Amino acid sequence: MQLSFLMIWLVLGTGILFLPFAISRFVVRDAWLTGPLFFIGGAVVVLVIMGFRRMFPGQTMMEGYFTVFGPWFGRVVGLGSLVWLYVTEATAIRQMVLFLTDTLLSDTPGHVMAGLFFIPVVYAVTQGIEAVGRMGEIITPIGVVLIVALSLFSLQYADFHQLQPVLADGLDPVLRASVVPWLYGVELMTVVQVRPAVVGGRIYRPLWVAVVTISVAGVLAEAVVTTILGDSRLHVHYPTLEVVRALRVADFLERLDAIYVIGILATMFLKVSALHYSLATAISQWAGLRHHRPVVVPGAILVWAGSLMLFSSGINMRYEIINYGWGFSTVGGLGLPLAAMAAQGIRRGIGRWMGRSAAG
Repeated sequence: MQLSFLMIWLVLGTGILFLPFAISRFVVRDAWLTGPLFFIGGAVVVLVIMGFRRMFPGQTMMEGYFTVFGPWFGRVVGLGSLVWLYVTEATAIRQMVLFLTDTLLSDTPGHVMAGLFFIPVVYAVTQGIEAVGRMGEIITPIGVVLIVALSLFSLQYADFHQLQPVLADGLDPVLRASVVPWLYGVELMTVVQVRPAVVGGRIYRPLWVAVVTISVAGVLAEAVVTTILGDSRLHVHYPTLEVVRALRVADFLERLDAIYVIGILATMFLKVSALHYSLATAISQWAGLRHHRPVVVPGAILVWAGSLMLFSSGINMRYEIINYGWGFSTVGGLGLPLAAMAAQGIRRGIGRWMGRSAAG
């Protein structure tokens, strides 16, 4: 259950903020169709994870690289995965800073917010991934109740004619819009690095639960945003926040967006903590350390610096994610593990062939 919650918020932690905006760059009326397409992409990622575990039973991503490529070239390949994890976490921190700057703390320097945010993250990761998983057990039920309540309250403003006609512009805009959710789906590959901490190594059911939940949440969220905002969602950076800001309950309950912001910060904490644990364990194994704790704080400092230096502005960050992020994530998150699986398959095939030749 803890792993399911972590994998869900690994995607939705920042996805619930950024994906409606990114999808709006391509499609509005049919945005809800990206949910089913995410399931297809998520299923591909889960199948890759299953294949990696079959080729490298009981090993993490970094350990698998060392097994098939050796200690030296394996570190070269592993460095690519480290860069992918690093940029992914730094991007998540930058999104969090931009969100707070645009909503609550417009006068607070970004580097201060990022540094303060890392304090509980570092403490949780130092305690281990189970501490983060327990926080997920606490936060998720509360978050689900709030999301359902806010969605029901928002129905009073919904115009379901905004969803019609379906596929009037064809399937091509929907397919292009589904590329950005694919980028977030690739982040599920981090479970390969977390797997040793899971009791019994049972990760498949939680992964499938997470993929189905994220897909359903995507359909509902995009449908709600479109029925309420319509074409105006093209002109806002945080469509879901705009929906919540419009809510008024019984003429006395207002400013529900404050509760929404608090919930977003809590889910961002889960996402960043899971990413930082994966990064810390990957660095420790790459460097040959016995434990991940010595690199938690230095790794946090590096990510903190990267979150401020990788992107010159929020506009630049959004442009890079929408146009190039999918390629970077596909190569770093899926390409390198697939290359390791292919190399291991070739080695096993050669080994079996040589064994039969020797026996003959």
